[in-house]
Amino acid sequence: MNGAAEILANSSKHDSLNDIEFLKESQTYIAQFYVNKENKWGRMEASRWDSFLHWLIKNKLITKKEETLLAQQTLYTNKYLS
Repeated sequence: MNGAAEILANSSKHDSLNDIEFLKESQTYIAQFYVNKENKWGRMEASRWDSFLHWLIKNKLITKKEETLLAQQTLYTNKYLS
């Protein structure tokens, strides 16, 4: 994990990504989300997208009508993952 943080810090031009300790800590935290319950990488779940849409509504970042339109669309696909 620390290698990834160092690569990001060294290759980024954004000031917020220069704090190597922050990057290491964030990688330690988010590593648990790299794979799903079946140990498959990159898979998306409808329940997570639904939760995200509800969070957007709760925080008044989108309207209920926009949520309905987004929910009717395909926001993600797993078909390209083996």
